Amino acid sequence: MQTLTLGDYLLIIASLIGIVLFIYSSLKIFNIMSLLPKESKTRSYWLYALVLVVLFGLGYLFSIIAVLVNQKTFLDSITPFIYLFGSFFVLIVVLVSFRTYKAILESAE
Repeated sequence: MQTLTLGDYLLIIASLIGIVLFIYSSLKIFNIMSLLPKESKTRSYWLYALVLVVLFGLGYLFSIIAVLVNQKTFLDSITPFIYLFGSFFVLIVVLVSFRTYKAILESAE
């Protein structure tokens, strides 16, 4: 087994924190989805956000494994995809937040 550097330990710790935050976020998304009608288009957008949260969580897990088995070139090769999916994630969260707030305001009137 390889000797881990301080940077490796920091990456592993940051990834573990990220996984915990994604689990918490997933639970909150389930809470939001439970408040919306099953046939709601807004609910389906929250489902898309949930899928991306799970994918990012798996990405963190794969990055930990890559560090532990000394496959850091794997991390270099997936970085562009992380940025790409990150931009989709931000777009979906902004759109679904707008739709959700709009629905709340319309129902309050």
